[in-house]
Amino acid sequence: MMDKILKGTITDGETGETSDIEPLYLYFNPAEISAIVKVRWMESYYDRTKEVQGECLALDWQGNVYKLSLYFSPESPDEAKKIISEFAVGKIMAVAGSYCVMPKEECKIKLFQIEYNPLPPEYSIEEVEEVFRFNNARRIREDARHGDVYAQVELGNMYAEGDGVEQDFAEAAKWYRKAADQGDRLAQYLIGGLYKEGKGVPQDDEEAVKWFRKAADQGLREAKLELEKMKDK
Repeated sequence: MMDKILKGTITDGETGETSDIEPLYLYFNPAEISAIVKVRWMESYYDRTKEVQGECLALDWQGNVYKLSLYFSPESPDEAKKIISEFAVGKIMAVAGSYCVMPKEECKIKLFQIEYNPLPPEYSIEEVEEVFRFNNARRIREDARHGDVYAQVELGNMYAEGDGVEQDFAEAAKWYRKAADQGDRLAQYLIGGLYKEGKGVPQDDEEAVKWFRKAADQGLREAKLELEKMKDK
C-alpha cells in the first residue's frame, strides 16, 4: 500500500499520458482514525482512475472539527455507485480507516481503507448537527483571524448565506476582501460579485470589474463569464 502511494506513475485514462506520482505524503499510518463525519462532497472517478474521492467535516471524540478527505478504491462500477449513494451531501455517519498526512493540501488528512456505518444510536442527529455548526464556526473564525485564506473565504460564505450566523453582507465583504488581498481567486470573484450587486459594499461596476479581472487572470472561468456579461451591458 505504501509503495503504491509514495512512488510510481499514473496514466490519464483519456489522453494516455503518463506522469510520476509526487511524494506528497508526509507519512502513512496503519493505525486508524475513527470519527463522526458530515459529507461535503463525493465524486466518482472510476472511469478514469478507478477511484472515488470526497471531503467531509470530521468530529473527533472531543468535539473538535477538522477537514478529512476520503479515498476509496472500488472494485467495480456498481461499488463506486454504491459509495456515492451512501455518502450523500450533508449526511452524518461514522467512519474509520488508515490515514496519511498531506502537508501541501488544504485538506491535510486523507483516509484510506474506509469502513463506514450509520451514526451510532446513542447519538442524536440534531445534537451532532448543532455541534458541527457551532464548533466548525469557531474553527473557521480562529483560522480566519490567523490569516488562513481558505477559512477567510469560508467565513465570508457563512455571513453571505446566513449559515450558522446572522446574514451580514458587510461582514462577508470584509472577509472576502482579506482573502482577495492575499491573491485568492475565488475571494476576488466573490468580492467582485458583492460590488456588482451592491451587497455589503457600495454598488460599483468599476470595482466589480477590477476584482473579476484579477480572478479571471488566474484562470477562474466564472469570473471570465462575468466580465463578458458586464461588457455587454
